[in-house]
Parts: sequence; structure tokens; C-alpha cells
Amino acid sequence: MDSFSTEISQRRIHAVSQIKARVAKHVGSWLADHEAVSIAIAAATRVADETLEYLCSPVVAKKAIEQAKTLAITAVEWSALFGAEARPLRVSSLEPLGRDSEFAQAVMHVGDALRTTVEEAEQKQIWSRKLTQAACTIAMHVEQHETYVSSCLGNIVRSDLRRLEDLQCQLEEDGPDAMLIGFTLTALSKCVV
Repeated sequence: MDSFSTEISQRRIHAVSQIKARVAKHVGSWLADHEAVSIAIAAATRVADETLEYLCSPVVAKKAIEQAKTLAITAVEWSALFGAEARPLRVSSLEPLGRDSEFAQAVMHVGDALRTTVEEAEQKQIWSRKLTQAACTIAMHVEQHETYVSSCLGNIVRSDLRRLEDLQCQLEEDGPDAMLIGFTLTALSKCVV
């Protein structure tokens, strides 16, 4: 393993550790690492209440909703877990997403909004990963969606920004699909711990 891979791995471990500590302090220490990561991602979304209620027991959801701003995954943590350089520990949790038609449609919408970006040589390769597709789909539900999507792909071609903003507005207009968001972010969380 080269030093670059070791550095990437250390960033992922540090991010998970920070998230786990925050969730343990404000929600409960009994939660598994992937559950803590799921809570942190859900807390960062525009639909945190609905998603946390879908993901968690009523008691855990209530605590997480009350502390959502504190628990929310940061841009640095997001980059360490789902950035263009990040590598998952496993991808088997993403397999069911590949068979889900709603997920496929969400990925298609994000890919269409990013059509110029995902045709760039480097970004095309990164976009082809299920982890990146799932992360970008979730990133569209985060307040700083451009920052999070850009982190996943390495950058965004400027001409795609308007389409990305239009997609974000459409998602807000259509309302949240807490089940799809929860299903997707749970799969993502299991990839990195």
C-alpha cells in the first residue's frame, strides 16, 4: 500500500471517529459505526427530520433531530468518506441499489444535470463508480449540494451548475423521498466502515 492510499485511509478513519464521537455524545454510544455515519449524513440533509424518523427508532430520532446541526456531517468528513479520492472498504451494500428503479432514476437525473462534467475523462471514470453515484444522489439533498457533489467528482464543470441548481429546486418541489434517501445513505454508510 502506498503512502497516498494510507493517507486516504487515515482520513476516512479519522472522519468516522469524529462522527462516532459526536453521535455517541448526543444520541447514544451503543450505535454501530455505520448507524452513526447514517445519522450524520441524514442530519445534514434538507429533509433531516423525515429521514431520521425513517432511519431510527423514535427515541433516537428525537435526540438526533434535536441535535441535527451538531451531528451533521461536515464537508471535510464528506470528502474523506465519499470524495473523488476516497475508496470504499466494501461495495456489497450498494448492490441492492443497482436493482432499485427509483435509485436508477435519481442517478439518471443527477447524471443529466452533470452531463458536461461526467463526460470529462477523469470525472467519467469517477462517475462510473456506484459509490460516487449514490453519494452524489444524497449530496443533492444537502444544503451545500454543489460543494458535496464537487467533492464526490473532484470538480464540476461550470456549465453544469445551472442544471444542478434546477435539479435541486425540482427535488425540493417534489418533496422528500425519505425511504429512498434512507435506503441510499444506509448503503453508503456501510461502504466506509
